[in-house]
Amino acid sequence: MPMKLNDRLKSCAETLQDKELLTKLSTGDVIAQDLKYHPACLVALYNKERAVKKKTEEQAQIDTDAENEAGDVALAEMVNYIFKTQRNSDGANAFRLADLANMYERRVRQLSDGTIPILRTRLKEMLLAKISDLQAYTKGMEVLLVFEKDVGPAIALACNYDDTIHIRTKLQ
Repeated sequence: MPMKLNDRLKSCAETLQDKELLTKLSTGDVIAQDLKYHPACLVALYNKERAVKKKTEEQAQIDTDAENEAGDVALAEMVNYIFKTQRNSDGANAFRLADLANMYERRVRQLSDGTIPILRTRLKEMLLAKISDLQAYTKGMEVLLVFEKDVGPAIALACNYDDTIHIRTKLQ
């Protein structure tokens, strides 16, 4: 029981950043120091720790919600950017996933104080789900996102070919 008390007191002191209590506990455990706590004082300490933890958790949840909202806004802006680029272009467009991920990350940072970890595969899946005509193609380590109607010209553009590429498909 006293070792549990010692561990619990250390946990409380660290959570509360109570320098006085941390100093006392750093010299040895509560048994060796013959420290005595009134039950009411222990309850007050535990309640204080619980309040600080709750406040920290609430703030973390608020931060997470803000980051998620920023991610949703950034994704909507990226979808809008892709549609505008495709609409305003005369030729085919191939979007590099790496470039889109960098744009997404910068925009999330602008919209919130934190950053959402950017998983490029997850971003690709979200974009493909939002834009049904978009397709992903892998070229080595690169992932290119191309509109279905622009596949041939976009592959030619991505491969830097000047001549036409003949793609043979088998009709079923």
